[in-house]
Amino acid sequence: MVDEETIMRAVYGDLLLVVKKAGGEEEFDTDLNRKPNGFFQKTTRVSAVVAEVAKIDGAYCVHRVVFPTNNAQAELKALGTIVEGLDHLCAEKL
Repeated sequence: MVDEETIMRAVYGDLLLVVKKAGGEEEFDTDLNRKPNGFFQKTTRVSAVVAEVAKIDGAYCVHRVVFPTNNAQAELKALGTIVEGLDHLCAEKL
């Protein structure tokens, strides 16, 4: 199974830690950004990537995790659970 961080890197780009020198001699500012090499950077036709996990443990259970784009027309909550921290990209939150 592919983990959540691997999917995040594939669709949004690699995570970059940017370290900049601040005012003092031993003071530094850090910032986390995404490298523009993700799948969503190259397309405007996709509204989301949905990862589905199915389990059979007495009953059939399906769990879907949604990785959204910033497509304002997409209604994604019907597809599954929006990844924590990415709900600001969904039209339902606008």
